[in-house]
Amino acid sequence: YRGLRDYDDITSRDQEVAQGMLPLYTVFNPDDLVAWRDRYIEAHAERDYDRLKEKQKEWDGEVAPWIVRMRDYRFPVIELNRDMELHAICHIFEKVNSTGVPLTVFELCTAILWAQDLHLNDMWQETRRKLAEDQVLRMQGGHEGAMFLQVISLLATFKRKRENTEARVAVNCRREDLLNLKAETVKEWWGIATVAYRDASKFMESQGILAQRILPYGSLLLPLAAIMGFLRFQGGNVSSGHAWPKIERWYWCSVFAQRYSSSVEATAAMDFEQVINWINGGTEPEAVRTFNFSADRLQDYTNIRSAIYKGILCLLARNGAKDFGGEGSLSVNLYYDSQQDHHHIFPINALSHLGISDSRANSIVNKTLIGASTNRSIGGRLPSAYVETMKSRLGEERASNVIRSHLISPETL
Repeated sequence: YRGLRDYDDITSRDQEVAQGMLPLYTVFNPDDLVAWRDRYIEAHAERDYDRLKEKQKEWDGEVAPWIVRMRDYRFPVIELNRDMELHAICHIFEKVNSTGVPLTVFELCTAILWAQDLHLNDMWQETRRKLAEDQVLRMQGGHEGAMFLQVISLLATFKRKRENTEARVAVNCRREDLLNLKAETVKEWWGIATVAYRDASKFMESQGILAQRILPYGSLLLPLAAIMGFLRFQGGNVSSGHAWPKIERWYWCSVFAQRYSSSVEATAAMDFEQVINWINGGTEPEAVRTFNFSADRLQDYTNIRSAIYKGILCLLARNGAKDFGGEGSLSVNLYYDSQQDHHHIFPINALSHLGISDSRANSIVNKTLIGASTNRSIGGRLPSAYVETMKSRLGEERASNVIRSHLISPETL
């Protein structure tokens, strides 16, 4: 073992004594400990009586109490039945954890799989590094190892269900499912899950999800990556004209139905299975079949924390919304510029002069993607004023095209 400092060779008793390196095994062997102590004191006293007394005092005052504490330390022991289920063992482990730092399911899986000679954390850190280097899921922020394992669990259980049609195999990614993952299962699906993350990243970017702050649901990555992964597994093309439109429809139905506000694991498992079956010729998934949304409800969404609010901003980016200042597509700015944001179409100050101060002023209907510098140039002016500035700068046709890129009628505005 190499600690905070380097030591010379200590493979012999003389070398141990010379460097003052007491081996731990002597602590529990009284005769060996006494012999080591006497040899240490004698070697460092250098045949000087006063120095001998000094070293004896040093040992009795500093080393001996430490040895007693170590020898008498009472290690807590919990006896478990050999046939106890793994999730129950993990539950006990969490209960006796006194560090104050919660144990994540990924950390528990890391410990479990280590016993199966699989170094999960090392694998994940390497995969995470490669994904980050390639800007994969850049808008996701920190990648979660637990979700990656959930993707593997969905893929593995769905394959098992298809291969055992007569057995009652459930497609799941719950906590207990992750704790029961075997090393061979993780190895089998690791590469496919990694490619699935890349495919999911491309899909999300194609949908205008270009920044963390406008990501509707981070949890939607779970079923999305699983869908991409299984399509890869069965040899399909995830971007084909057959699969892609169905994935798009399911994704946005899920966002605007707010399906991932709770019960994520159960919803993800159901959606994953149903969307794959739909792509393969089956019936529409529940998310699509039961979808019902009234445009009148958009007035109710006034906060960026809402998935629907964020979803509208993403769809504007997907539509190729251009900067009101005429500086080109906002999608590129949104991806690279942290100052890119959304602002009012009818500024608050202007609306207050018109006697409008209710929630409609901050509704997503009155918001769009506007660059920070462009928003400053608009100031508190009404569209009737700043659109004229746009026309004089860009020309009427170009200004109208910019406005249409925000799904706004120039004539109505």
